[in-house]
Amino acid sequence: MYDIDWTKIKNDSKGFEDLAREYVKDVFSFPYGEWKETSTTHDGNKDAYTIIIGFHPNLLENEVWWMEAKYSTERMYLSRFKLDATIVSSIFNRSVSKIIFVTNIEIKAKVISDVRTALYNGTSCKRVYFCTKKALEFWLYKNPTVYKTYFDDILPTSSGSKDLFVSEDINIYSTLNTMRDVTPLNNIVTNKLYEAHFKIVSNCNQKIRIVAAQKGIKRLSALSVDIQQGENSLAVQFMVEDNFFDYKKYSIDGIEENNLCLFTVNKTTPVISQLPITILKNEKTQIKIESQIKFEQDFKKYSFMQQASYWLIDGTTGCGKTTLIQRCAEEKAVKDINYRYISFNNNTNVNNSELVSAIFFILFPYMYMEDITVEYLETLKISNYFKKNLCNLHKKMLNENDLLEYAQNMSFLENVLYPEGMQINPKIIVLDNLHLLSKNNIHILFFLLKTAQKLPIIFILACHSYFMENTDFKLNKSQLVFRQYHLELTVNDIIENMESQFSFAFDITNGLIEYFFPNIIVFNIYVTYVTELRNSINNLDDFILTYIAFKQNYISDEYINRQFITISEKYPDAWKVCQKIYNYGTGISISDDNKKEIGLLLKYELVKYNEFNNLIPINDIYNLHYRKKYLCISDNSNPIDHMIWKLTNMLLPKELEDYYEKIHIMRNNEEFQTINYILETVFLTSSLDMYKKTWGDELFYLLYFEYTYAAINCNSTITGYDNLYYIYTNIKGTSSARLGILLLEIIFELINCDYNNSKFSNCKEYYKIFNKQFSILAKKGIIEKEHKKNLFWVLCTGYMLLIESTENSDNVLKEAEEHRNFLLDNYPHHYIDFCIQFSKTLYIRNWDMACEWQKLAYDSIHKRNTSESKQALKVEFSFYFTQYLRTGNAYFLKKMDDRMFVAKHKIYSSYRHQLFLYCGLLYILDSIDEADTLFVKDVVSLRPIRQKMKGHYYMLLSLHFLKHANIEDAQKYVEKSIETLSGLRTYEQIALHNNNVLKNVPLDKIQFKFCISTAFDSDTFYLDSRM
Repeated sequence: MYDIDWTKIKNDSKGFEDLAREYVKDVFSFPYGEWKETSTTHDGNKDAYTIIIGFHPNLLENEVWWMEAKYSTERMYLSRFKLDATIVSSIFNRSVSKIIFVTNIEIKAKVISDVRTALYNGTSCKRVYFCTKKALEFWLYKNPTVYKTYFDDILPTSSGSKDLFVSEDINIYSTLNTMRDVTPLNNIVTNKLYEAHFKIVSNCNQKIRIVAAQKGIKRLSALSVDIQQGENSLAVQFMVEDNFFDYKKYSIDGIEENNLCLFTVNKTTPVISQLPITILKNEKTQIKIESQIKFEQDFKKYSFMQQASYWLIDGTTGCGKTTLIQRCAEEKAVKDINYRYISFNNNTNVNNSELVSAIFFILFPYMYMEDITVEYLETLKISNYFKKNLCNLHKKMLNENDLLEYAQNMSFLENVLYPEGMQINPKIIVLDNLHLLSKNNIHILFFLLKTAQKLPIIFILACHSYFMENTDFKLNKSQLVFRQYHLELTVNDIIENMESQFSFAFDITNGLIEYFFPNIIVFNIYVTYVTELRNSINNLDDFILTYIAFKQNYISDEYINRQFITISEKYPDAWKVCQKIYNYGTGISISDDNKKEIGLLLKYELVKYNEFNNLIPINDIYNLHYRKKYLCISDNSNPIDHMIWKLTNMLLPKELEDYYEKIHIMRNNEEFQTINYILETVFLTSSLDMYKKTWGDELFYLLYFEYTYAAINCNSTITGYDNLYYIYTNIKGTSSARLGILLLEIIFELINCDYNNSKFSNCKEYYKIFNKQFSILAKKGIIEKEHKKNLFWVLCTGYMLLIESTENSDNVLKEAEEHRNFLLDNYPHHYIDFCIQFSKTLYIRNWDMACEWQKLAYDSIHKRNTSESKQALKVEFSFYFTQYLRTGNAYFLKKMDDRMFVAKHKIYSSYRHQLFLYCGLLYILDSIDEADTLFVKDVVSLRPIRQKMKGHYYMLLSLHFLKHANIEDAQKYVEKSIETLSGLRTYEQIALHNNNVLKNVPLDKIQFKFCISTAFDSDTFYLDSRM
């Protein structure tokens, strides 16, 4: 071995630079050309200097070699390697053909392998060489005259030199850990693919043979490898097969090999593991699922194109989504493609960081995310526009609101993150566990997907099936083309697997099969149960008898619990580690001191490694079971967290009743944010069926409505209509008195939604259904028979009057006044709502009367002194708006701004409407910058805009472009407004008028106003005051 004192080098970093040049000239073929040296850089606080030198091997072509020389006077062992910005800039411009790294620092074999593979697969550079400490010292011992030239002392005596020796023992990693700074594994299981990273020093260029050192080690990489003179970093893929345990004593704890010898080189040089390795038998039943096979076949056949391809996998817990993805990654088809696996969790900020890391992976697959900083990006020699966008993206990465705003603003532009015509090598990016994304995460996800549409990337997305119905996901998903794969354990899958397990014809009806095995977890547990019994199952009768015993003694929940109990009772130290993993949930690193405990948890299939080699719960079903049975909450916890914990632990109906009453009181007090926070932990999960089964239909749907009502009012991404319709379809025809009464309220809310969307025929149909349901409940004595004593009948009838007035009928005025007076005497709260709503039906037809109705509502609100209520915020804003149009007094504009600010945080649904009006006023007043700021920041929301509102939005967008002198885009959005408002006569006619104005009036002659009449000025562009 060699050990040179690098502090003795002459001229410090300059001397090392010259030494590095001489090394390159000696070892590599050196054509005609010239060096171009860059400045010396200092690496942070470390005593390390980096010298970057460019070499043009052919002066007539745009081709560059780069040498990076890194020098340190301290002993280091790098677990990451950051490429210098000069080299990255050159790689990015696709002009580099060879990179040579020369350093007196040790670099881990995995790091070298990762960087080399990523550069080879991800760039035009196919020749990447590393000369690290041992290789450089080996060369110096071979060239003592060179040593004498550059060092002040005498060359130390070698402690012994072989022609070929291992300079770094094996570390084992998952095959999915490329370009990740992860700890090596010390527990592995049979029949799973791993990578062994190690280094070999050779005194010459030669071909070596790497063979398995013992029975049961299966090497999957090439048998023969070409290595260079000096140190070589190697990565060998392998798996341990079951026959490894032949003739070896095996216990439940597995077999621990202190120095596991995996391979020999040229049959003489053993290669052993650095760490003690525990090997466990993989006793999990291998289940074939047809839907998995279909995905695998399509994936193997797919050829990359110069555009992105989107693959979407959905299925329930345990259907094999993650396993399938990992298996495909390990296929030879993707070995030469840079690959990134990302698994999302419940931490919104971590998810945002992962999404941003995927963008940087596309651009810089050869970089560790930890090394990509704003300071680093600023040193890159790329276009300033592109650099600025990347720096802004990085700065906003850890602030969800800033990142969301950035994504929304940039989604309007092309070539924001990837220059037009940018050429990259194919890549695969897997985004697993989408169902754990927040609403804002979803928007940022699709920003990533859309911006990469013109690049050769396969995006594989995986989620639970329930997430496919997520409104935000569906809305964004419709804008891209996906190959979709639904993974499920079908009846045929079960039959085939059962026949293969038990060797007899499995002739049972489909209905019974689904009853026996509702999911893959239950099937696996059943097979484990049968295996433990060691009874043979030779026919159907045997199977049924065994299954009955299984259901009686080993129902899946009890079996899972038995695994936890075994660990907690027999292995208390392992139980402590298990609790730590399950309590944290998103992945933790466990010290080597707990190696034995980790092995037990892996053996009992309670935990698994994630892509960072951190330990996480084995799956969602086990995690939910643990949280239900074992997760304790302190008595000192705040009441809200305590309520969340109680609810997510599936309270029984009797206990739940008290919580429902508390939440219902919160609704009456308009505590919508609190209700949304509490109940989204239940209703945004994949466990709805389990909650419904435990709680019963009554309490489940009552609470689901409380959540939906709160979300409608305060959630910035949910309109709630889908939830209302879901509850409606599931409880109509109910025999429950409470759900029957809830149905009346649900129908009223559906009428409210459809009225605001101008779906008047739907409203009238729901009104008929309401009256029918009312009659049924009245006949049963559940509610009073007199219609006017039922609030929801009164409110629904009010909507019929609003519809008639909206359809331009003056005949309804007298009836509306009678209804208004009835409300004042009996339902004063709803009197105010009706006054506001009816006034808006008069805005275009009778402005003065509309203002009178507004004044009635405003006066009533002030008598009640409820200025911060949801109702007051809506009424006051509307009143100040009409007063501003009547008087032009800036006081009312200021009051509108104040009410809108409060509404944004209390009733987001109303805030969106108010924002449109307020921005319209600002544009008309030529306060363009302020209007633009509000419009760009808040109008592009994740909350979907309904049809009529979208028509107003397009008209406002047209005004925005007019104020920026962009007639072409203004015309385009007026036409979109006409198309959107088609069939809504009084709304459409304003849009048609504006279209004529843009075609016939010069821009500098156009006037701008809010419309308060059906008489239009020929030179005026109108915004609809009803928006």
